[in-house]
Amino acid sequence: MKRYVLFDKETGEILHTHQAYKLESEDLEKVPDDEIIQVVNRTANPERVGVLLTDEPIQSSNRFARKVDPKSGKVVTTELPEDFWTKKASKKNQLQKGPEGGD
Repeated sequence: MKRYVLFDKETGEILHTHQAYKLESEDLEKVPDDEIIQVVNRTANPERVGVLLTDEPIQSSNRFARKVDPKSGKVVTTELPEDFWTKKASKKNQLQKGPEGGD
């Protein structure tokens, strides 16, 4: 199913996705202007926000990372290592404990 992707044109970071269909048809509705404005207002440089239409299938963010390739303008999917979330949680715990390992 098609959806819109709002992304940072320099880094490729996906900022927001939008997918809404009319009940009486399979036509994808345009991203509402107020959604675009909200995303743009959250960014440091609004001129870097790009919008593209993709039919890439939805993937679990627990297993895959996504971004937009700034050169090609296409969504790129990368499979995360199996221990990605374990390592991330471990690093977060270490940061919370501080340099001496205490609270």
